[in-house]
Amino acid sequence: MTTTDSELVNSFNDHFVNVFTAEDTSPIPTPPNRFVPSNRLCSNITFTQQDVLDVLTKLRVDTADGPDELSARFLTEIKDHIVYPLFIIFRKSLDEGSVPDDWKSANITPIFKKGNRNVACNYRPVSLTSLICKMFESIIRCSRSPSRGQRFVTGQSTWIQKRSVMSY
Repeated sequence: MTTTDSELVNSFNDHFVNVFTAEDTSPIPTPPNRFVPSNRLCSNITFTQQDVLDVLTKLRVDTADGPDELSARFLTEIKDHIVYPLFIIFRKSLDEGSVPDDWKSANITPIFKKGNRNVACNYRPVSLTSLICKMFESIIRCSRSPSRGQRFVTGQSTWIQKRSVMSY
């Protein structure tokens, strides 16, 4: 049983560290020169300012904030003013083959599964990431679909034809 907020946080941290699966960090071999650098693969992804506006318009306002603390409600309210700057940032990110470091961080929130609420192992960690990064990923996913008319539909295991863009 914990008595302070600090003990509670440390208890969750200890549990989440123990259940975390570390990836193999052994050195990755350098590919032969016949491979195309990844940044050139990304530069051929096409999207428009309208695509950015569509994603902003479809943001669910009840979505949790990420570490940047930009709420979906705020982003939708200022969408007309940030479409072009976001378009430029997304385009530059693809052209350079990198994303801002802030997009790589997340807030970890414990979500109760079942059982005794006083036991840390009865919680699972959920990563809350930047909404801007999620929007960027969504634009890439939609632009990389076999045709602009096809979208991945939540709850479906295959690509299906759909006339409207999925909700975000």
